[in-house]
Amino acid sequence: MSDNSIDRLPLYVAAAGVVLTLTVAAIGGLDPAIGALAGAIVATLNFVGFKWLVRRMVGGTPTGQRSAAFMLAGKMALVMVVCWVLLARLEIHAVGFAVGMSALFLGFGLGGASLAAAADASDEQTPATEEG
Repeated sequence: MSDNSIDRLPLYVAAAGVVLTLTVAAIGGLDPAIGALAGAIVATLNFVGFKWLVRRMVGGTPTGQRSAAFMLAGKMALVMVVCWVLLARLEIHAVGFAVGMSALFLGFGLGGASLAAAADASDEQTPATEEG
């Protein structure tokens, strides 16, 4: 998968979040939809942060890699705190929030399938070269 393909994955996650939020709004009303929207935003930002940190760990200097690994642990803690604040303090609808968070997995699945299909289509259009 190219860097350009990986850069598009957050768009698939966000799109899945929009679809899930609209579905929850149609089925459950406003409160669950607000929870789903909050979950979708957290899921999308979580992946964007993860992607940025992994790029620093893979392509950076050894010092940068170590600091990115520590920041990854901090990002995980931050996501847990954000989820706690949303659910316990702001009392966001828990089921709606869980549905919104599932946008991460749905977006990966749809994005991966779409990008794989696009790669297969481009392979079929490229003429094969014969060796020998």
